[in-house]
Amino acid sequence: MILEFKRSEPLSLGVELALQLVNTLFGAGMSSRLFQRVREELGLAYSVHSFQSVHATAGMQGLYVGCAPGRADDAVAAVRAELELLTTAGIPEDARTLVVVPTLLTSVEGVERQLEHLEVLALGNLDPHVHFA
Repeated sequence: MILEFKRSEPLSLGVELALQLVNTLFGAGMSSRLFQRVREELGLAYSVHSFQSVHATAGMQGLYVGCAPGRADDAVAAVRAELELLTTAGIPEDARTLVVVPTLLTSVEGVERQLEHLEVLALGNLDPHVHFA
């Protein structure tokens, strides 16, 4: 499954970072919701993950499921169920995130630039469960 999207304006950095966090939670790695549910709990696939490619005016969100041909329909149904859960229930409270931006401050101007950057991230963030510090 690959979801492709195009946009007329670039994503704000806050939205782009939020999408990366959602992708990580949903399907990037062995602790992700997709891997745990589809592979570990249901045993429907030997590999399952999500990925994304974000550019200035276009992007792609993809899902990969490697499974036996006879399990493909069940695996796709399980992935769809996880997508539905993500869109209806959102990010579980125990997986909500604080994004910390490490910084080396060497001048007053550097402090001012970093504060402006954090302000842009915070103001561009529409998700109440993602916080910047």
